[in-house]
Amino acid sequence: MKKIVQKEELAVMLYTLLNFIWIALTTFLLGILIISIVQKIMKINIVSLDSILISGLVFATVYAETWSFFYKVRFLANAFLFLICTIIIICFRKKILVIVKNVSRTSNIRNKVLLLALLFIGLMIASQKPEAYDTALYHAQAIHWIEEYGCTKGLGNLHNRFAYNSSFLCLQALYSWASIVGQSLHGMNAYIAVILVGYAVMSFRFFKIKKESIADAFNLTILLYIGYSISTLSSPHTDFLAMSLILYIISKWFRAPSMEEKSLLCILAIFGCTVKLTVAPLVLLALCPLIDFFKHKKWKYLLFCTIMGIVIVIPFWFVIYLFQDI
Repeated sequence: MKKIVQKEELAVMLYTLLNFIWIALTTFLLGILIISIVQKIMKINIVSLDSILISGLVFATVYAETWSFFYKVRFLANAFLFLICTIIIICFRKKILVIVKNVSRTSNIRNKVLLLALLFIGLMIASQKPEAYDTALYHAQAIHWIEEYGCTKGLGNLHNRFAYNSSFLCLQALYSWASIVGQSLHGMNAYIAVILVGYAVMSFRFFKIKKESIADAFNLTILLYIGYSISTLSSPHTDFLAMSLILYIISKWFRAPSMEEKSLLCILAIFGCTVKLTVAPLVLLALCPLIDFFKHKKWKYLLFCTIMGIVIVIPFWFVIYLFQDI
C-alpha cells in the first residue's frame, strides 16, 4: 500500500514538473511577444526574467478568459497556445536567443543553484494536497466548470460563490492539465511563488542603495508573506496572487528608472484587480505616469497603456457578466 502511495506521489511530482516547464515555456514566449511590442512603442529595454514571465502570465490569463467564451478550456486550448508559441519562436528567434544568453550570462552559479532549489521546493509544495478552505468550497469546482464547459452563463445562480469570479481561475483551468493527466494540477500558486522568491532574493541590495531601500524592504515582505502562505500554495485560491502582486508592484516601483516602466506596473495593477478587487487602490499609482504623459505630451504612450488596460479588463468583465447573468 505504501509503495502504491509513493508511486502516486512521484507521478504527481513528475506531472507537476512537466506542468511547471510548460507554464514557464509558454509564459516566457508570451512575455517575449508583449515585451517586444512594449519596447517598440515605448522605447524602453526590459530584460529581467521576472518581468518577462509575469507579463506572459498576464496575457496567458487574457488568452484563457477569451478562449472560455467560445469553448471549454482543456487540451485544445493548450494545443492552440502551443501553435501561438511556435509562431513566436519563428518570428522572435533572434531576440529569444539574445535574452536567454543574457540571462545565462548574468546569472552566477549561486543564483542558478538557488533557482534549482526553489524549483524543487516549489514542486514539493505544489504536489501536496490542497489545504485552503475555499478550494473545497468553490475554487476547485469553478475551475472544473471552466475546464469542462468554458464560461457558463448564469453559473452564479447555481452557487453564489461562482459569481465571485477571478481571472486567475481561468488561468488555473488552462494549466490544470485535467484532460492530459486525468486530474487537475493546482500548482500555479507554487510556480508564482518560485518566481517571486527568485526576484526578491536576486534583486535584494541589502539596503546599500539608498533610493532602493524601500524596494528592499518590500523584497523582505515578499519573502515573509510567501513563508506565511506556504501551507496553502498547493491550493488554487486567488488571495495569494493578489497579495503578492501588491508587494511585487511596490517593490518594482521603487526600482523602476523611468515613468514609462512605472506605467507598465500600473497596467499590472489593473490585471491585479481582475484577480481580486482588493488590489484596486494600487491603480491610483497610475496618476503619476498619467500626469507625466500629459505634461510631456506623450500621447502615444498614454494611448498604448490605455489599450493594454482595456485588453486586460474586457475579457474579465465579459466573464463576470456571464457568470452573474440571471
